[in-house]
Amino acid sequence: MNTGCSGCIAALPRMDSLTKLFKSRVSIFVSTPQDPDKVNYFKSHNAIGQKVSLPFITKDTLLEKYFPHVYISHIVWIYKGVVVAITHSDYVSEKNIREVLSGAVIRWPVKRDVTDYDYSSPLFSSNKAAIPEFSLPQHIWYTAFTSHLDNITPRYSIYYDSLSHTTRITAINYSLLQLCLKAFGLPPNYGLSRIAADTALQKYFLKSNDGSTATDWKNQYTFCYETQIEGCPSDSIIQKKLNLDIETQFGITAYSKSKSMDCWVLVYDSSKQKIPFDKFTNYATAKKSNETSIWSLLYRMNHTFYHPPVINKSLFGAQQYIKAKEENLTDITAVNSLLADYGLTFKVVQKEIPILFIKEK
Repeated sequence: MNTGCSGCIAALPRMDSLTKLFKSRVSIFVSTPQDPDKVNYFKSHNAIGQKVSLPFITKDTLLEKYFPHVYISHIVWIYKGVVVAITHSDYVSEKNIREVLSGAVIRWPVKRDVTDYDYSSPLFSSNKAAIPEFSLPQHIWYTAFTSHLDNITPRYSIYYDSLSHTTRITAINYSLLQLCLKAFGLPPNYGLSRIAADTALQKYFLKSNDGSTATDWKNQYTFCYETQIEGCPSDSIIQKKLNLDIETQFGITAYSKSKSMDCWVLVYDSSKQKIPFDKFTNYATAKKSNETSIWSLLYRMNHTFYHPPVINKSLFGAQQYIKAKEENLTDITAVNSLLADYGLTFKVVQKEIPILFIKEK
């Protein structure tokens, strides 16, 4: 790991809890190439670093040599002197540790960091081994989907080939939701509160709370898409083509339509504020103090299916923190009770909101 990696730091409390749960049966060592001074500063100044008792291996070169990697966290599982798995950090769970300790044969996906994948090359090419050179087509147009490409970083790209006068659109390891957002020119962080999707389709959009890892979900529910078409089409033509291809492959209908609906509008009244906003150097420190930023609170609401769309009219965001226990974020009375002492209130207002509908055919 690295003390500058937020994902690595977020995983430490879970690792620490597991060592306490399994006691002498499991040891977890944190390895970093950083020098001791930097790690000691992290352990004394970071809210998470202060609370974990995991042993740190600093200035490491040997383990990195034995277990080469590029992306962190990088987890190496050793049982009875044998490397039984190399995974992402989301695999470190009580269930998986018990599986290893039982002596079961481990068949989890191996984390391999692929850094030399050529995104500019097409996923597919003509069958030159079977088609004589003089019979090869002058132009190739096609559309194809594949399942997940393991260990390849997601990317969306468009390439125009002036020689063949064709355009190739490629999406690597995209979820169905990400593909639908591309098909309508919507940003990748588009709020789920502005998406109306059939319940049966939601497994394609978000990982369920069934105990599976994020890596497992990505392996099952992300796809690769590629199409090569003639000419240099406009963005709207590319989006229509993608939408049609999604409809054909997955048997769904997607469309965007404005709808008048109840929205939660956050407003601020300084005369009603009894408690000042807090400030923190980073999100992890705030979380340890059971505080959240206004921005984070609104983000969670807007990224919950069927939550009323949230609009921020308070002018506050990532710099203002509030005490936030685990509340029911769909209960406006409970949320307003949480915000009242800060002079903040959600008001229900009817507004015309563009909604992306995704339905089974």
